[in-house]
Amino acid sequence: MMKRLLLTLLLLLPGSTLAQQDRFQVVVTIHPWYDLVRQLSGDLADVHRLLPVGASPHHYDPTARDIIQVASADLIVRNGGAFLDDWVLPLFSGSGSQARLLAIADEVDFEPLGTAHDHDHAHVDAVDHDASVHESEGYANPRIWLDVTIAMDAVALLGATLAELDPGNAEAYRHNTDLLLSDLAELDAQLLELLEPVRGEVFVPFHDAWPYFAERYGLDLQ
Repeated sequence: MMKRLLLTLLLLLPGSTLAQQDRFQVVVTIHPWYDLVRQLSGDLADVHRLLPVGASPHHYDPTARDIIQVASADLIVRNGGAFLDDWVLPLFSGSGSQARLLAIADEVDFEPLGTAHDHDHAHVDAVDHDASVHESEGYANPRIWLDVTIAMDAVALLGATLAELDPGNAEAYRHNTDLLLSDLAELDAQLLELLEPVRGEVFVPFHDAWPYFAERYGLDLQ
């Protein structure tokens, strides 16, 4: 209720731009998808990231500006899956946003990888303790972007969604999508070549984020 009241007050302030944007408005929950959406949109859209770089998604607290951006968005992009950015859902419903809400993990095909064994590791980051507990209970790890081929499927989805929702710039979005897919395909090939000499070797990460990377590039995640 307080957030809705705050939003109403902000809308009454001089210079408020909510619902008066000339350009297409995209809000993205976390940085990996923000960076890809930003590359896809170029200067065609305003792209806003909710979670600051370096902040824990498990302790996110929206600001008044976040509420305004969500309320005025045309498209909201979230990772989806368990626990990583489900905090945006009450923000979305409470803001009264009419945006398309796109959950990437619900739209692209991938083999879910669980990481229950990582919950017992002494080096699990304390900031991500809640995430590790969820994963130990059988949830799939949500960090799918670390497999570049999954990220490529997501880019194709994002590009098509932008073209659909902002049809006046559809051709430019398709062009940007082709360029980004080409860059990602090159990155995937480089990683395969770079890591081929250590294929099958033990991979011990500091943070529980790497099962899709390890699966794609042939590493034995411990």
